[in-house]
Amino acid sequence: MYHLAKLAQPDDPELQAAALLHDAGQPPFSHLAEHLMKEMLGVDHEERVAELIERMGARRLAPEVDWDAVPALVLGKGRGQLLNSALDLDNIDYPLRSFSDLQHAYDAERLARGLVLHNGVVALLPEVEQEAQAWRRTRRRLYDRYYSHGNLVPHAMLRKAVEMIAAEGDLPASFFDLTNTQALNFLARFDSIRPILDRLWALDGYDCVWERVTPPDLRISWRDMLVLEEKVAALAGLEPIEVVLELSTSRAARALPPVLVEGRLTPLPGPAPSDRILHVFVARPTQHVAEAADTLLGIAKI
Repeated sequence: MYHLAKLAQPDDPELQAAALLHDAGQPPFSHLAEHLMKEMLGVDHEERVAELIERMGARRLAPEVDWDAVPALVLGKGRGQLLNSALDLDNIDYPLRSFSDLQHAYDAERLARGLVLHNGVVALLPEVEQEAQAWRRTRRRLYDRYYSHGNLVPHAMLRKAVEMIAAEGDLPASFFDLTNTQALNFLARFDSIRPILDRLWALDGYDCVWERVTPPDLRISWRDMLVLEEKVAALAGLEPIEVVLELSTSRAARALPPVLVEGRLTPLPGPAPSDRILHVFVARPTQHVAEAADTLLGIAKI
């Protein structure tokens, strides 16, 4: 995203610095463990940027930047909305980097130049409306892949492994500063999650045996999810580690900013909301798993 910020806002070093550091506070495996970091450290990855600025000595490395202004920009305040909103420089950039067949789906540089702030509101210039529509179509294709079973299953398995270690009280605060490789080496020390890790190393994901659309506001804490997994496993004749529940809402649907036409903001039609879905993934599918899920996870019973 930094190159787009530099291109679109060449005279704003603070915004460029915020673009460079916006994901610097992420824990290992991107957002997979962010809920645990928020619980243990009291901050999310964007809120950590203020701490990281001091730790990395940014003031000495780039004294021309007003570093006191950068954390608020990362959080999307003021002109930081260009980095943190429904359509921003970040999500203009990353779809084109995610899959090679999406690299020419839209003109990211042109769209970035056409994203503006008008009276504190992010807006599109008329000449980039079609690029924005192409971006939204590309984003849907991208997130359809992200939320397919082939991608969702290993994500859920690894998340469960990390949560199991957290539930045992063995996840240190320093975990959130590790690289992905360092974090995997740390997790490999624990025999309790070895069955999941072995399946992940072998690219042998669990099978989806049950899924249901849930109320859109359904929330289940990670600790309660572990308890539910134990109950489903017991009823289905499986070990708790062989059952993974995943509650997710695809982020494919995304509203576009209004179009700025002759000083007036014209809203664009929004997409239909995505369903919230509860999935059950298991290591050994049996005829009893779906029955156990229906018994314990029927939405009215949760």
